[in-house]
Amino acid sequence: MTSQNTKSLPHHLISMPGGEWALWRWTGLRGTGFPTDGLLALADARTREAADAVLATDTEVDQASTLTLSLVNKALDDLRDAGEWENDARREPLLTALRSLKKGRLPTAPADAEVASALDALQAAIARQERAQEAYHRAFAAGLERISEAIRQVPADPHFREAVTWQNRKALHSGILNLLNDDGTGQRNKKQRQQEELIANYLQRYCAKNDTIGFFGPVGWARWGDEGETITAEPGRDLLEKRAVYFEGWCIDTLAQTIGQNKALRPWMNPRRLPFFDLEGNLLLAPSRPPMWLSPSTAAVLQACDGQHTARQLAQELLQRNIKGLQSEEDVWATLEELRQKKLIVWEFEIPLEPFPERRLRRLLGQIEDEALRQSALAALDELEEARDGVAAAAGDPFELDRALGYLETTFSRLTSTAPTRAHGQIYSGRTLVYEDCRRDVRLDLGPELLQSLGPPLSLLLTSARWFAYQVAERIRDMFWTVYTEMSAERGKNVISAFDFAARVQPHLMEKETSASSVVSRLYQQKWAEVLGMPAQTNRVHYDSQTIRPAILAAFDAPHSGWDYARYHSPDVMIVADSLEAIQRGDYQLVLGEIHATLNTLGAAFWLAQHPSPQDFFQAITSDLSGTHLTYAIPKNWPFMTTRTHRALLPDHSYFLAFGRDPIAADPSQIVPIGTMVITEDNGRLILQSRDGQLRFDLLEAFTLTLTYLLDGISDPFEATRRDGYMPRITIDNLVVARESWQIHVGDAPFANIKDEETRFLEARRWAQARGIPRFAFGRVSVERKPFYVDFDSPVYVNIMAKMIRRVAQDEKADPIFTIAEMLPRLDQTWLIDAKGQRYTSELRLVALDINGQTTSP
Repeated sequence: MTSQNTKSLPHHLISMPGGEWALWRWTGLRGTGFPTDGLLALADARTREAADAVLATDTEVDQASTLTLSLVNKALDDLRDAGEWENDARREPLLTALRSLKKGRLPTAPADAEVASALDALQAAIARQERAQEAYHRAFAAGLERISEAIRQVPADPHFREAVTWQNRKALHSGILNLLNDDGTGQRNKKQRQQEELIANYLQRYCAKNDTIGFFGPVGWARWGDEGETITAEPGRDLLEKRAVYFEGWCIDTLAQTIGQNKALRPWMNPRRLPFFDLEGNLLLAPSRPPMWLSPSTAAVLQACDGQHTARQLAQELLQRNIKGLQSEEDVWATLEELRQKKLIVWEFEIPLEPFPERRLRRLLGQIEDEALRQSALAALDELEEARDGVAAAAGDPFELDRALGYLETTFSRLTSTAPTRAHGQIYSGRTLVYEDCRRDVRLDLGPELLQSLGPPLSLLLTSARWFAYQVAERIRDMFWTVYTEMSAERGKNVISAFDFAARVQPHLMEKETSASSVVSRLYQQKWAEVLGMPAQTNRVHYDSQTIRPAILAAFDAPHSGWDYARYHSPDVMIVADSLEAIQRGDYQLVLGEIHATLNTLGAAFWLAQHPSPQDFFQAITSDLSGTHLTYAIPKNWPFMTTRTHRALLPDHSYFLAFGRDPIAADPSQIVPIGTMVITEDNGRLILQSRDGQLRFDLLEAFTLTLTYLLDGISDPFEATRRDGYMPRITIDNLVVARESWQIHVGDAPFANIKDEETRFLEARRWAQARGIPRFAFGRVSVERKPFYVDFDSPVYVNIMAKMIRRVAQDEKADPIFTIAEMLPRLDQTWLIDAKGQRYTSELRLVALDINGQTTSP
């Protein structure tokens, strides 16, 4: 099969059916680094069967008891109707039976033959129930032993120990290695259960979650083609093609700060004026304060602080100009120190957010002209890099990795007098000193048939995402006008400080309930509910894309994306199939995960670092986003922003709005300090421009990073179709756009509070079956950002789920509603394999581009 309508597009794009959207040919492959069979070993079929036998006999007993009770009541009614109610011999045995049945006891059979027969059936059902309970008791104990033994085998796998060593060395030593040395002969106690749950928790992450980090979540790549099979995959001999160890930015920042404490090095540090301030001659313009005159010498020094030259270089240049008050280097040093204390400049070794911070520090230290000082400073960096290299060399050997990481931590603490970890318990925070990223060894080609199946339904979701972004942008523009009008009236002028304006609008952007994104989110969900007109009381809903397309295009009509970068959206798509061959013969289903709206997620630094030709991506984005662009320079303390996750992919023609204290990894000509910018109006549009008018941008561009952060993973479009907490599986064509899910109050999950494991497992299965919840699922609770894996055939994963529910119930501030969603694809519906034929969960991270929605710039 051959794809159509791609001839007019740049080579990096392939057209989606519908014509308004194209995909980048390069597609990210997110997959686990551990095969799925590791999780299946923690379930027990015999325990499940025995538990279900108990549940079945419970139903039999309930039915038999109900029947018997109704027959007793009927016999009593018959007595009353026949006028024999005063016949004690017939009435009393029936009343005694009635009271016993209501108390759950088996009574002596009365004379009534029909009741006696029902009681015999009830007695037989109770006997079967008791036998089933005894069998379940034995099966649970035996199954628990088998599962415990399977869990004890997990840390025997060096790959598992290596993964945990990367993530949590404390957990490795305090729990996992203890279980590794356990021979299983001791009595199972609370400590052992905790250790087993610890291992099970790590295993579910490594086997079932498509996180992208380290060798247990390697970066993979796929590519869309114009012809060929639906899909082809060629795994390499090994799982990994490439692995490398990188410093976290905070590690090198800390070392730079430690080295910089030596004041003798200050002449070779690069002083940089903070971006909040501007100079017009000798007049200092500062946010939220009147202009202030500086002495000519102070103004000259401040003007020279460009962050590109050392203090000594500045001094040499300034002293040649015969400026009054600057007669020697000491005068320059004194002025710089005064500016530093007034927080007008930064004067230290600064490291921007970039993939290789140690290289930047080495260049900065290389500027030190004093040989002894330079060698001393470089020696500390050399030592840290040598320790990092030792970590990289330990790949594949968990014991050596543990030793190497320990040595790195000791070295770091000795050099910096700082703890080697930070932000304990926070995800995406770069907690440790180094991290490893890897590239999966697989060639994956996606063919036109797959695109034809995906395109029509996905394009409808993307169209609604365009509308979402446009509506948010328009509401924010309106809010900008309101604030601009207020500030202009307050100040009696129509040129407003950009810094002051940003400070005024920031609360409006972030307010949870009334922000533009929150308001539009609710409207977005309502529109989807109206378009779909969901039928009630069904667990599967299917729509044809061509049938609903006119209504969706009408409901989500938008002239463009709102801002240029919002033309990107990054959907996650999974394939449900028994094998690669099943996909090739058309036996598959597609599942939509999140849509990361207004974001090209492949622009994160770690994706670029693991691509065989990252320059292709820079050429692609420069082609997609023509014209000049402004982006907010990402601060280091931005939520979930680290060396590896920051947005590193931008068009060549980009400017960076400097809004904070952090340095920026860009050419100085591309850096726009916020203090040099003002807001003004031009032909009905608000413009962000430099005071000299040389640079002009649409005001919204200064805030698009905030908007992208707010819109990433935009609210579930189908949430308004949920009824009484229940969401059916919704499919458009062959694409599942919403998994079946249940929202449940923690108080409605009483099994979680049962202390006895055996009873808890049984009641959890009863609870799940009553709601139609499948064996495999993912749970979400408000006290954890990440979802957790659920297997109702596994006592250990039922225990983990119960613990999550109890945590929510015990936290007064937590949202008491938790969500359970079907796992789709299931573990047995995975197609990505390695050279050994082992199966892995996976998803495709696509980049979609709105090819008809380009906005205009001032």
